[in-house]
Amino acid sequence: MWRNIMRMNLFSRDGGRRSRLMAGGMLTLVLCLALSSPVLSATDTGGDAAEGSGDTVAILQQRVSEDIAGSRDAVEAELKDFPLGSADVALRMKQLVKLTASASEDAVQWGYTDAERERYAHLLSDLNLAYAAYNTNLKTLSSRQDSMAVAVTASKDAELSASASSDINAYDALNQAIHKSRQELDLMVFNLRSVLNKLSIGLSDVSRFREEAESTLQDGTTLSHISALEIERARLNLASSWLQAREAKQRCDEIIRSIRQDRKRLQGVRAALTFPEEALNRNVGALQTRIDDLKKQMTAVRGSFDDASSSLSQARAAVDADSADAGALTPANTRFMARLANLNYWEYYTTLIQDEIGFLTDAQNIWRARYRLFNEKATGEDIWRYRNDAQVRISELQTHLESIQTLQSDFYQRISTTRNMAGEATGKTRQNLNQMLQSQQDTIANVLNRYAYLLPYQIMLERTLYEEASARIDTLRLAEKVGDFGRKTFLSFWNTELWKGEGYSVTISKLLTALMVFISSFFLSAWGSRWIQRRMIRRFSASITAANATQRIVFYVLWFSFVLIALQIVNIPLTAFAFLGGALVLAIGFGAQTLFNNLISGFIIMFSRPFKIADIIEVDGTSGTVEEIGSRSTRIKTWENIDVIMPNRYLLENRVTNWTGSDTKKRDTLKVGVSYDSDSRHVEELLLKVLKDHSKILKDPAPFVLFQGFGDSSLDFMLYFWVDLSTTSSIKVASDMRHHILSLFRQEGVDIPYPQMDVRFPAAPERGGAVPKPPKPKAEGNASAS
Repeated sequence: MWRNIMRMNLFSRDGGRRSRLMAGGMLTLVLCLALSSPVLSATDTGGDAAEGSGDTVAILQQRVSEDIAGSRDAVEAELKDFPLGSADVALRMKQLVKLTASASEDAVQWGYTDAERERYAHLLSDLNLAYAAYNTNLKTLSSRQDSMAVAVTASKDAELSASASSDINAYDALNQAIHKSRQELDLMVFNLRSVLNKLSIGLSDVSRFREEAESTLQDGTTLSHISALEIERARLNLASSWLQAREAKQRCDEIIRSIRQDRKRLQGVRAALTFPEEALNRNVGALQTRIDDLKKQMTAVRGSFDDASSSLSQARAAVDADSADAGALTPANTRFMARLANLNYWEYYTTLIQDEIGFLTDAQNIWRARYRLFNEKATGEDIWRYRNDAQVRISELQTHLESIQTLQSDFYQRISTTRNMAGEATGKTRQNLNQMLQSQQDTIANVLNRYAYLLPYQIMLERTLYEEASARIDTLRLAEKVGDFGRKTFLSFWNTELWKGEGYSVTISKLLTALMVFISSFFLSAWGSRWIQRRMIRRFSASITAANATQRIVFYVLWFSFVLIALQIVNIPLTAFAFLGGALVLAIGFGAQTLFNNLISGFIIMFSRPFKIADIIEVDGTSGTVEEIGSRSTRIKTWENIDVIMPNRYLLENRVTNWTGSDTKKRDTLKVGVSYDSDSRHVEELLLKVLKDHSKILKDPAPFVLFQGFGDSSLDFMLYFWVDLSTTSSIKVASDMRHHILSLFRQEGVDIPYPQMDVRFPAAPERGGAVPKPPKPKAEGNASAS
């Protein structure tokens, strides 16, 4: 009969379409669950937000139901000719028992090879087990449906008869129950996703086996018993996956119904909730009793830790005595390993008790804060502090929980390694390894598992305080919102942490304070450096250049000192700005290269002193008096009374002529030409008289006159004289001397010629005559131009 059942509608043409519909329905369900599950996880644990999040639960339940309904059409289309009731399953299992008993004879009769015989027997065994598992799951699903109906009726009666409780502990218990239900719902949603994936695989297998069987029948070949069993197993696996999906969906419905029921109870509790001081004292007292018990336990644990430490020292001495086999699993080495594991256990246990005492102390503070919040005894500042501190502690506890989970995984690996070593060892070595294994297992059972319970519970307490403080902030009076809330918001911004490092943190308040002190340091440094400059000039008669150089150095020293003081005031170490090093180097290398080059050049000029203030210098055709030598540039006043600002780098890289660098005496020259008719000796005496009579010309070195040569139109004389540039200008002296020389020459009848040239034209030759020779030129000293 089962062969006929397998053949009926087995090769339906729309099977491929149904598979695609099933895959689409499953994808829709996965997407809906992926979108809905995080929303559900973000719902409130029992505050006012629980009422608004009920719609999220309803949407989730509706989407799950719709996708399950969509999947039902595709699966039932595949299984409509495959009866899977309890009676059908029992009958089929009896048939499989008979087929298993006659498998060998049937295989011989059908002419199966050894591989086909083994495959046939394996399929019969798999089907028998699969039908048994399916029958069990079918009964479980049926009983769950009955229990759900009873639970729905009981929950309705309970909702009608439930009375509001005013117990704060019952309120917290409901919150915790809702939180656990949400976590369980997340797991069931994940399980449902896995089952839907199995459904997709099952549909693909059925489609593949169907296509293979259809191809065999089209070739005129009879369908083999092995192929029929493979198709039956694929359809049974599909039916089992569908059964699991329906069961997961029912479990999701149960959890959602439980969440809704607990939220309704929570609303009733919250409506009549009171938090008297007696409840606070009762809860805080219970926590204090637990703290006292732990402190007493700590004394015994420390004693065990000391004993374990002494035992480890003895074991280490034995290992040192037997150092030849330091790497082998000898009794001495394994004894040391066992004692070390025991010491680690007591060390972990001591830390656990200390942390648990800290958790309980924090729990007492949480209860006190919640009491003040509930009875409106907390100020706006207290509410913000409760909320911010709870947020910080939640983050720290979550990090601690992650480290504990990592340590658990590490210990499980240690236990596996130790168990393998103990299985291969014998005698005393095996006994020591078993002791080591026991210590590792005790660490997980008594310490890490305890942490795994304490940390989530503590996180839930902190989250409860955070949510209640956040809700209380929203209900502050309007006046307090305008005044205190604004001030606290500013303080929250003022204390916002920008970055932090090891042992320090930089907030907006610290940074702005440092900037204010930093800006003030410019004015203070400038005032202090100028005061020192004035004192050097007045009291110590220092030169202006030296005073200016000192003023620049003192300015930068004071400024850097004030910066360090500012950082110390706000408790910001220099390492806080280490990350700016790269950016500063780039800024100097590209944008500020010229600036720093000029600064360094300025200090070189101040210390090497190639010129100083009031010196007369000439740079690239620009000459004048040095007015100011700055850290970045030098100011020169030209003879036209124009200020020229030259970068210090330019002064170091180009040729600079200092007319008054080492000596203010400057030799100058003046060229004078007289006519060829003049007496050269007399002219020389007149020029010397002018030099000696001029008051601005120095007598030492003595001036002198040289007959320089015969010019084209004059006898040329050169006057050499020295002037003191600190008292006069050589240009003015030369101009004054020209006036004196011209006046003296006119008195003495000495002419100063102007350029002349004689041009002579030869006489024109007579017609037919010879060209006359030009006359020989006559030597004339001062000929008139023609």
